[in-house]
Formats: sequence, C-alpha cells, structure tokens
Amino acid sequence: MKTVLQKLVFLMTFLPITVMAQWVQIGQTLYGPEGPEGATTTSQFSETSAISADGTVMAIGHVTANEYHTQVFRLVSGEWVQIGNNIIGLLFYTG
Repeated sequence: MKTVLQKLVFLMTFLPITVMAQWVQIGQTLYGPEGPEGATTTSQFSETSAISADGTVMAIGHVTANEYHTQVFRLVSGEWVQIGNNIIGLLFYTG
C-alpha cells in the first residue's frame, strides 16, 4: 500500500509540470533553398536533423531534385547562422 501511495504522490507532484510544459522556438524559422513557398512544395526541409548537446549547432538534411543537401547552422545572438556552404550529395536510386 505504501508504494501505491508513493506513486500517487509522485504523479500528483510532477504531472502538473509536464502538462504545463511548453516548447519555445529559438531563433528564426529556417526554410529550404527555395524559400518559404518552395519549402512546402518542391523540397522536403528537413528529412533529417541533428542538434548538439548544448543546442547551439544543428545540421539539417533535405532533398531537392536529385540532390541531397546538408546545411549546418550555429546559434549566434539568437539567430541561426549557416556555417560554410551546403554539402551536396547525389541521390542514387536502385530498382
């Protein structure tokens, strides 16, 4: 009976915190190479993404035509700034 009570107290303590938690966007909205319109029609920005442990560097991969683009961004003064050029690879389909 004591463990059930402990679990109930735990849920009553932390449930309001998780229910009220909200996501907050950091930096501006990023779009694919075609801009806001093209990002929803001609490219898939982002098919893959990764972010550093501290949340200040991220890599985004997306497809345009027959190429796979990867862009790396760093958070600088609240804005995402691209690091270097796009990394471009060709897509090969077998079948």
